[in-house]
Amino acid sequence: VTFSEEEYHQLTETAKQLNLEVNLVHQCYQQNGPEFNLIDERQPASSEVFSKAFNILRAVAQELASRNPSVTFPQLLRSAIEHQFHTALELDPEHIVAVVREFTDCPEPRDTTLNDFKQLVVSSVPEDNVLQFVVPWKNSG
Repeated sequence: VTFSEEEYHQLTETAKQLNLEVNLVHQCYQQNGPEFNLIDERQPASSEVFSKAFNILRAVAQELASRNPSVTFPQLLRSAIEHQFHTALELDPEHIVAVVREFTDCPEPRDTTLNDFKQLVVSSVPEDNVLQFVVPWKNSG
C-alpha cells in the first residue's frame, strides 16, 4: 500500500493522537520521493510487525472516516472482494455478472457494510447482468 506524503502524515499523526504504536508503521514504510511505500515484507520475523502496522492504519482510517466521511482510505478499508469489484468496474462494467441473494426473515445485521455493498453492486452493474434471489433464512446456513 502506497501513500502520498500528506496521507502518510495524516495517518501517523492521527495514530499518535489515538495513542497507537505509530513506530510500527514507521518501521514498515519508507519515503520514496513524494510517496511512502511499504518496505519489503519478506524479511524474516517481520510479518507480525506488518500485520500490527496494517491494523493500526486500518483503525486510524476508520477513525478519520467517522470524523469526516469525505476522508477515505479505500486501500485500507475495502475488503478484497470490494477491491476486485471496483477494479472490474473500472475495466468494463458491461462484462460483470453479479449474483445477489437476499434472505427472508433474516435477523438484521449489526453492520450495514454487506447491504451497502449489495446496493453498490446492483446500482453499478447493468440490470440484465444481475441475478437476484430471495430465499428463506436458515440459521445453520
